[in-house]
Amino acid sequence: SYFDIVKNDIDDLKKNIPINEIQKLANLLNSYKNIAAFGLLFSEFAALDLQGKLAYNGKFISTNLDDVKQDLFIKNSKEDTLIILYSNSGLYFEKYQMSDYLINKNFANTKAKIVLITSNKKIAKNPNVDLSICYNHLSEVQTHSVIYPLINDFIVAEYRKIKSKTPQKWGVFFTYLKFNIYFF
Repeated sequence: SYFDIVKNDIDDLKKNIPINEIQKLANLLNSYKNIAAFGLLFSEFAALDLQGKLAYNGKFISTNLDDVKQDLFIKNSKEDTLIILYSNSGLYFEKYQMSDYLINKNFANTKAKIVLITSNKKIAKNPNVDLSICYNHLSEVQTHSVIYPLINDFIVAEYRKIKSKTPQKWGVFFTYLKFNIYFF
């Protein structure tokens, strides 16, 4: 049944969660100010999910539902930008899926750091991808709409761990100020 298929993919993610890559992404989230997350259809829902979960934790990222605007953003990004791409099949990185035209994409000229979250281990090795977070897709049923929010929960949990260890400028200042006032 559908529930069994979804459960199998969740169980596999539980056993094989790519935690090292997720921790690397969490570190990147902590160090970059300009961040965007993109995808198409269910994958864009994942980008929106991450945007909301990070915003709840004080980290604000951009996304856009328009695939043409996504591509322009990616092509025009500079070195100070982190882009997270969600693509279960990996096709987001190869061709325009929302078009009748069979035009291949080319992100070779972007200067941004690219993170790809995918089940396609082949495309994850694309030379334009700086970091891949790969999960297994065990059936023909599209379960990534369930898997992505779980991966996002891990990303945000790891980000929160890093953020809690990073002293905030004002927090240190107020601690210092409180300490000095207390001893006057």
